[in-house]
This record gives sequence, structure tokens and C-alpha cells, in this order.
Amino acid sequence: MTAIHLSAFSYELGDPHSISELGDEAAAEQPPSNQGLANYLVSHQEIRQLAKTVCKRTLEQSSKAPDLIVYVSENDRRIDDSLARIASEIGLPAVRYLAVSGHGCGNLVPALLVVRDALSSGRHDRILLVFADRALDGERQMLSGLSVFSDGAAACMVTGEPEDAAGCQAKVTALTTRTQVEIGPEQLAGQSLLTMVELATAAVADILRDTGCARADFGHVLFPNYRMGSQKFLTTAMGLPPQQLLAGPVGELGHCFSADILITLAMYTASGRLRPGDRLLASATGTYSWSIMAVEITRS
Repeated sequence: MTAIHLSAFSYELGDPHSISELGDEAAAEQPPSNQGLANYLVSHQEIRQLAKTVCKRTLEQSSKAPDLIVYVSENDRRIDDSLARIASEIGLPAVRYLAVSGHGCGNLVPALLVVRDALSSGRHDRILLVFADRALDGERQMLSGLSVFSDGAAACMVTGEPEDAAGCQAKVTALTTRTQVEIGPEQLAGQSLLTMVELATAAVADILRDTGCARADFGHVLFPNYRMGSQKFLTTAMGLPPQQLLAGPVGELGHCFSADILITLAMYTASGRLRPGDRLLASATGTYSWSIMAVEITRS
């Protein structure tokens, strides 16, 4: 595929709270059994307000305005109204916009696939990609047990060529999403372990084929802020050695839905933990999907 470039990263986070505040179930998961979890984040802003905040910050870092906004949220119940308000309030009332959702916390790569196709069509040159979510009705525990939900948002500008913008920049050289729907009782929704491994194997094969690289060419694998035990299992499912796992700020931030990976890329390049030239596989799972993107840090 033709590479796409991410720049002008920004994020907004809620205020930290100890997971012990979530009640007896969470309190029983304090270290060492919590596998890295310590805090979750609470924001009193509406989801669209979180999105607006990061959009403004990304625009402040960008040399030009976007010609398309792609808004990603699983929990915004008025997404049509939110999109219009966001566009108006950031000073882009005539810009085209659309919403992407459907993969739960695994929306990053599916959204980037839409963005890449929009750029490849020749109809768009610069796309503002924004992720924003809050836990609804105070429900913080993931049914899968992978993590606890935090409130937050992240945004970046996506272009076909490198951008003249400050801060972290990354090049995405391959993208894939593999899906296998298995419908069962609601409490058992999701993939079996065997299906997860099969999807991981197929997704990794896609990336290696499209990049012409070997697994060892990628120094790190990065996941959303799941429990450490889960991240280690997912790393193994991808056929990667455990030393390639780069854990995000799990304890500090909890799980900010589909924004986790963008936040970690921005934080770790700013801190020097990721440097220009570093190559990684960023992977996220949805309820019925497994997505991976190949990323190279091009500027910190």
C-alpha cells in the first residue's frame, strides 16, 4: 500500500481515580493480581467536547486545515449532532465529515483504512482523525475483563505526504483488519481463543506480505492498555517473542477505548522511549476482529 503519515498528535484525558473506587470486584484486583491496572480516568466533559478539544489542538499544530473530518466514537449517542457541532465549533462549518464505529475498542485500524482510501481516491488531501469516548452510565469494567474504561480523546492529521508539523510524526506502511463473527449468548459475546489466534496469524501474515518484512524487523508490538497478562497472551498469539511487547501506560491511564494507541505513540515519542527509525506493530482487537498496522516513527 501507499504509506500514509500521521502528525499533529493531541490528546485529552480525564482525572485519575484509583480502581479501588470501583467496588469490591475491582478492589480484589489490586496489585499484583491487577496486572498493571491502578487508575481509571473520569472526565466531566461530554464526548463531543473531548473531541472538540483535541481537534483544536491538532489544528493549532497543523499548517493547513483538513478537507475531511473522521470522527470515531462507540458511545456518543448523538453522533450526527456532535459531528456538526464539532465542525462548527472548530471553525470548519463547511468541511465534509463522517463517523466510523462498530469495532468497539478496535476502531483505530478500520478508521485508518477508511482514511487511507479517502486519500487514495484523490478527493481528499488532509484528514482530521479524532477518537473520543466516555464510559456510559458509570460502567467501567470491561465484560471481557481485559481492562477498565477511562474517558479520553485523541486526534491527529493524516496525509499522503510527510507534514510540516511539530511533535510526533509516524508513517503507516501497512494496515489490515481480519474479522470472524461468532454469535452466541450475550454474556459470551466475542471470539473463542482459537478464533483469536487464527485471526492474529492471518493479520500478521497480511502485514508481513504487504511490507516485505519479517517479524524480527519490528522492534516492538503495541496494544491498547489491556491487563499485562492479556497483552502477553496477544503477543504470543501473533507469534512474537515477549521481549517485543511495549506496554503502554496501563497503570496511569487505564483503557481509553480506541484512543489508546495514538496516546501512547504521542507520549512515548515525547519522552524519548520511541525514537525516529523505530518500527512497531500496533494491534487492537474488537469484539469480532483483529487489526494490525505497521508503523515507523519518523519524527519525535
